[in-house]
Amino acid sequence: MGHPVNSSGPATRRWTWVLTVAALMGIAGWWAMSRPRIELSERGYDVTIALYRICNGRDADGLAKVERLMTEGEGGQSDQEIFEIISLAKSGEWKVAQSMCRQLLEDQVHAD
Repeated sequence: MGHPVNSSGPATRRWTWVLTVAALMGIAGWWAMSRPRIELSERGYDVTIALYRICNGRDADGLAKVERLMTEGEGGQSDQEIFEIISLAKSGEWKVAQSMCRQLLEDQVHAD
């Protein structure tokens, strides 16, 4: 008799993780391509740079500080984008959040 196949072994978990990350990166790419370019205010630009660094370092304390700073802001479409990034980072999607920060910053270079 053969041995039963264990479908939850390390190789299966690794593939599940790889596919999950690929799907999240695909979603981030779709998000970046499907949305209009956002022009950041000077404050929004500074916050996005800080948020990019925070996501790169996976700094939960820094993320909380930026979130507090943003709740004191004036609001607007760029703030909505930043809050979406904060939400992703808070849920542990640091790489996706960092990618979204980068896209917002690139939008500023390509703004008309």
